[in-house]
Order: sequence, then structure tokens, then C-alpha cells
Amino acid sequence: MASRCSREEIRQEVWGQLKDHLNDDPERELHDENLIDWFLDPAIEFPNPSGATNAEPLLVNTAGSWDDRPDAVTRIPNLYLASDYVRTFTDLATMEGATRRRGGL
Repeated sequence: MASRCSREEIRQEVWGQLKDHLNDDPERELHDENLIDWFLDPAIEFPNPSGATNAEPLLVNTAGSWDDRPDAVTRIPNLYLASDYVRTFTDLATMEGATRRRGGL
């Protein structure tokens, strides 16, 4: 259970999952020396009497916010914004919604 993990255990688990799922091409494998830096959202607080907690509030887009939200597609080739706040047709706070740009990805 992730809520019982330390920051280091979270880092190890995420890095391990990336290597497990991306190392299918021997010429482009991830190795531990490839990891230069990592980041864990500071809203995830340690220690907490009830385990790790995420102090970041859930984003729920409000009525009328469409015009204020950016498109997922940028002017930079192959750079897309993936977040709950971009314009998508998934009006739900999910990673599926965060990674779907307008018109589908």
C-alpha cells in the first residue's frame, strides 16, 4: 500500500515499474545510472499519524472554465500538456482524462 511507503520506497517502486515495462528493447533499456533526479509532489506529506497524506486538493473544473483552460496541444512539436486542467472531453479527474488531448491522442 503506497500510503505506508516512505519517499524512498515510492521512488524505488516507480523506477522499478518504469524499468519493468519499458525495458523491452535491449538498445534502449533503462538502467539505474540513467536516473538523474526525481520529484515527489511536496503535497504528499511525511510523516503523518495516519500514514502519508496528499494535501493537494482534487481539481474539479467549474462551469464556465473551458475558455480559461489551455489546450493539451502546444506549439512545440511533440509536447503535450497532460493534466486535469487542460481542455479535454473527459470531465473527470482521471489520468485517462489528463492524457487525452482534444480530439483524442
